[in-house]
Amino acid sequence: MGGSRAERFLAHLDRVSGGLEPRFTRVSSTKPGLRGVTLMSYEGVPESGMLTAITYGLSLAEHPEWRAGKPELAIGVRSPDLAWRHVIGHLADTLRGECPFSYPIHQSERECTTS
Repeated sequence: MGGSRAERFLAHLDRVSGGLEPRFTRVSSTKPGLRGVTLMSYEGVPESGMLTAITYGLSLAEHPEWRAGKPELAIGVRSPDLAWRHVIGHLADTLRGECPFSYPIHQSERECTTS
C-alpha cells in the first residue's frame, strides 16, 4: 500500500463510493501548525436527496487517547443543502487535539469544549 496517508484515505473512499467523484471543499485551520480540514462530499449518496460528507484533517492533530488509530468525521443527511458539510469541517477543526471523538462515550470521559 503505497502513497501518503491522504492518498490511501482517498483511495479507500474511491473504493467504498464505487468510484464516485466527491466535491472537495477546504476549511481553513484555526490551529497553529496544522493544515486546514478537507471535506469530501457526495450528493445523492447513499440515495437520492441525501448528502454525505467526510473530513480529512482531524487526524492530523495529536490526542493522548488516540492509541490504535486516528478519527475522521462523517455526516449523512437527507438534505440538498451543502452547508451541512461545513458543520463537520468546523467541528473537526475547532475540536481537534482537544476532543477525543471516542466511541463509546464513557462517563469517565470529559466533555469536549472549545477554549
